[in-house]
Amino acid sequence: MLKSLKKTIVYSEEETKEIIESEMETLCKTYGMTTSKIVESMILCNIAPQHPRASIWKAIQSDKSSKNGQKS
Repeated sequence: MLKSLKKTIVYSEEETKEIIESEMETLCKTYGMTTSKIVESMILCNIAPQHPRASIWKAIQSDKSSKNGQKS
């Protein structure tokens, strides 16, 4: 019986920083917002999900999910 092997990819701190910056830049351009506005919404989504500005991050996540579903 074969056991499935999970491959873990480990990024250096510098690589992680570059990935995050690139993703954030893409989000800012796509949704026309500043980094601080997006990060604020991410935080609110986690600590105060009912806050009106938390809906920004929820909408981004929903939009990304629907776009990923269409790429088949």
